[in-house]
Amino acid sequence: MGARSPCDRHKPANVLRVSVKKVNILSVELDEPLDEAGFRHVATSVGPRLGAQRIGASVYQAEAGLPIWPYHYHHGIEEWLYLIAGAPVLREPAGERILTPGDLVCFPSGHLGAHTLKGPGRLVIFATGHDVEPYMSVYPDSDKVSGPEGILLRNSAVSYWHGEGTAGPSESVEIVREPKRSPPQPAVNALALREEAADPHAPTGFRYRAAKLGPLLGADRLDGTVMDLDPGEGSEPYHYVYGREEWLLVLAGTPTLRHPQGEDHLEAGDLVCLPEGPAGAHRLLNRGESVVRALFLSTTGLPANVCYPDTGHWLIRNGLGRDEVVVRENVQSGRTQRVPEWQGPKKSVLNEGTRSLARNAVSIRRQAGSGADGCRAVDRFRRSVGAVRAGVAAEGAAFSVSLGSGWTGGIPEKSPGMLHEAMNCARIGAARRHRNAMSSPTP
Repeated sequence: MGARSPCDRHKPANVLRVSVKKVNILSVELDEPLDEAGFRHVATSVGPRLGAQRIGASVYQAEAGLPIWPYHYHHGIEEWLYLIAGAPVLREPAGERILTPGDLVCFPSGHLGAHTLKGPGRLVIFATGHDVEPYMSVYPDSDKVSGPEGILLRNSAVSYWHGEGTAGPSESVEIVREPKRSPPQPAVNALALREEAADPHAPTGFRYRAAKLGPLLGADRLDGTVMDLDPGEGSEPYHYVYGREEWLLVLAGTPTLRHPQGEDHLEAGDLVCLPEGPAGAHRLLNRGESVVRALFLSTTGLPANVCYPDTGHWLIRNGLGRDEVVVRENVQSGRTQRVPEWQGPKKSVLNEGTRSLARNAVSIRRQAGSGADGCRAVDRFRRSVGAVRAGVAAEGAAFSVSLGSGWTGGIPEKSPGMLHEAMNCARIGAARRHRNAMSSPTP
């Protein structure tokens, strides 16, 4: 019998097996046909059956040579297209191009997001903003707009004061239309995308590789991450978010999803909604023998506050330009206390051992500056490094991995610089003592 993976070793013996709501986009039955005026497709809406609130999704099958809907764009809605299979032709302001399986394309709010698609192909469209009115859809080919109040022709536009007060009817007003051509929207292939290397200093079980999609796709209202998990590894620590809705799409492999009701085995094509709040708590694990690749999709915007139930930590993010704050929940009192050592994104979680390290560095600086025995202080400093390595590894490792902080093998990123400074101070103190000894009269 072979060695058990780290994920297996940490698996509770009595894990509850309760299936989450999921839809497999590869095999789900399409039950919503459309055949109208030369537009044809068969589709199914999956958002409602997954319990989604902020993100909508539909799976489409497109026939060769036939567009699935009129050429259009939205104000207030952002859409992402993921191609499951086939070679459909995407029409956008830059012209036409053929997509390949695995391609992701973002259609942003506004005229740059204009699009339609001809088959053949099977695809899924994600959208956000449709749940927040008002929004507007524009159809350049027919020069009409639609919104909550209906569909209108743009050439019937009138002035602001038309029919108001004592004003009579106004003449028609010419509105500014979208440009005929615009640059193409970026496309990223989620199946071939190369992620950043996993952090070699991260604890076993948290060494995942990931690539952020939002900046690559020019997205604003949605964001995404492609993540690879080697056997025995897992995603960031178990958590949920207030202010965000997340979705998970398995691209390859057979991961295990930990959720509030227990665990669930997933396979390629499975799509799961991770709602806002405790009901959306999750962590993805790879207990299989092959690499897992997954797409995490989420809404954007602030505030967005993350809870890590296993540790009682909260990451508070209330607005742009404000420091991120981590607080730790006190289970006995039911209160929370701020953890002031958190230094914001891309910096390290500082625990008690690190505070001791900082105090020793300050002490060394003072002692060296006054000519005291800095060497003994450096010895104390060196001993504290061992405590820091053990303490940070135990308390901060998972947190550092999950929050993208600068993990440096057990010592936070600023500690090596503090050590270097302390050693310099000690050398200065030793040189100062040597000069004092040489200038003193012989006894």
